[in-house]
Formats: sequence, structure tokens, C-alpha cells
Amino acid sequence: MKKWKSGVWILLFFSASVYAESGPAELQKKVIDSISLGQQAQAEADAWAEEKEMLLEKIRQKKRKKIWLAHQLRKYDIYLAKQAESMEALEKRKGESDEIRMDLEPWLEEIPARLAKAVGKDLPFLKEERQKRLDFLQESLDDYRITPAEKTARIFEALRIETAYGYGKEIRDEMIRLNGKEVRVKVLRLGRVCMYFESPDGKESGWFNRQKNEWEILAPEHRESVRHAFAVAEKKQVPVFTKLPVGRGQ
Repeated sequence: MKKWKSGVWILLFFSASVYAESGPAELQKKVIDSISLGQQAQAEADAWAEEKEMLLEKIRQKKRKKIWLAHQLRKYDIYLAKQAESMEALEKRKGESDEIRMDLEPWLEEIPARLAKAVGKDLPFLKEERQKRLDFLQESLDDYRITPAEKTARIFEALRIETAYGYGKEIRDEMIRLNGKEVRVKVLRLGRVCMYFESPDGKESGWFNRQKNEWEILAPEHRESVRHAFAVAEKKQVPVFTKLPVGRGQ
């Protein structure tokens, strides 16, 4: 604005100086032309000032973006370093896992055979069910599609079930081989300790002799004790101490 005023004063001075030499019409034209030039110059100056401000704002934006990008670059460097540490830890764990697998798989292969041997020496109960479980374990170990973790889980589940057989009691109607004949009796299993049987008419009772690996009829003096054990197991009588043969034939 000040520049424009200065330009006006110059034009006025110039007009005054040439007034004596020019006529009124010519002088007026020169003044108008001078004012027009001044206005044009001011418009160009204003346009340049506006353009300059826009350029300065772009520069400020670029600087802010540069600062932000530098910050992001530092953060990404930190992220990459952390990721590298995680990858290194995973590689270490993978190596440890491979070592465990090398030791674990041979051990897993031994379990079904050892379990089958233990079942063979155990009391003769749930034979079909237990054999199916052993077959399933062996099939699982021979299946390459099953992970070591799943194989281990199945092994421990089988061991858990076999261990649970050692607790509690169970009564079942079964066919047993007694004195060379197949007979149907009611069998009472007390954990893994012993198994007893009672004939349907209650006239005979016996037990499984583990030393001989066969069923035997017990002496008449044990018949009442066996009958009472069945009654307690079936919750027909209150529990009391009952003398039963355990460990050797009577």
C-alpha cells in the first residue's frame, strides 16, 4: 500500500513537471496510463506475495512431514530390531523343540508295548475295551499326520484311564472260565487289588487267583464275606470291615 502511494506521488510530480509542456488532454492520458501501470504493478506484487505465502506454507508442510518421516523411520528401526530378536528366540525354541522331539518320539513308541505288557499281567477286566485302546495308540503313533503333541496327549489319556482303574469299584455281569467251563456270574472288581464273583443263585462265590491266573471257587467260610462285599458295593448295606482273601489262594 505504501509503495502504491509512493507511485502516486511520483506520478503527480511527473504530471506537474510535464503540465507546462503538454496540453490538458495529453496530460490526462499520461496520468491515467501511469496510474494504470501502478495498479498493474501492485496487482502483480500482491499476486507474488500470495504465491510466496503459499510456497512458504508448502515448505513448512514438507519440513513437518520430514520430521514425521524421520520419527517413523526411528520407530521402524526399533520394530525391526525387536522382530529380529523375536525371530532369533523362535529359532532357538524351534531347535529345542526338535531336540525334544528326537528324545520324545522313541519314548512314545515304547509306551504301548509297556502298557500292553502291564495290561496282560493285570486283572482280567474290560479286555476288549483296553485292547482297542492299545490298538488305537499304536495306530496313532504310526500316523505321520498326527503331531507329536497330539500323540503325547493320547498316550497320557490312555495312562490316565488305566490309572483310574486302580480306584473305586465296579460290578458287571460277565462270562468267566471256571473249572474248564464258561459260566455267567456277577463280578465285583475292587480297583486293581482283586476280583470276586458270585453265582446268580448265590450258592457259589470265588475270586481270581493272580498267582495261578485263573478263577477259583472260595471255601464256604468266605461266601458270606463275598456276599456282603457285593451288597456294600451295590449300596444295599452300610460299609463294614469284611475279611476277604487277597494275594493268595485260600
